[in-house]
Amino acid sequence: MSCWVNTSGNDMIKNLIIGSDSAIKDRLQALMSGASIQEYVDEHIVFGDLSQNRAALWSLLLMSGYLKVLSKQPQGRRYLCELAIPNKEIQDFYSSVVEDWLSGTRGHSWYLEFLDDLTKGRVKAFERKLQTLITEVLSCRDVTETSQEAFYHGLMLAFVSGLAE
Repeated sequence: MSCWVNTSGNDMIKNLIIGSDSAIKDRLQALMSGASIQEYVDEHIVFGDLSQNRAALWSLLLMSGYLKVLSKQPQGRRYLCELAIPNKEIQDFYSSVVEDWLSGTRGHSWYLEFLDDLTKGRVKAFERKLQTLITEVLSCRDVTETSQEAFYHGLMLAFVSGLAE
């Protein structure tokens, strides 16, 4: 049971994850698969930098308890850190963010059916749900010149988080 994850507004974290580019979604996919990642962390983050500075996002996730440091090396005023998800509670939070994003207004059971269709080889049902997901969740903002693969990476993140349970 997650006792503190939803005690304050997580909307900013959720929006940053959902709106992140494919590189960040790749890193989240690795984290959710149980791997650690190396990223720069700056103890002096500025919220205005969150949408433009990768170090600011990782710093926010670390400082707010959504990541933990396994090792760190000073690099000027920043640190090169090996980061990991700290516990199952936070792992579940990341999974719920991905699930909320992909299920949209259809809810948790629809998302679980989507994954079940995939794992049980119900190709037609999976295909219909994937088409629905693409038309209802994919936005023109997801396919910009610099983030053409962000939706695909988000989908892979959904498979990793949903199938890992």
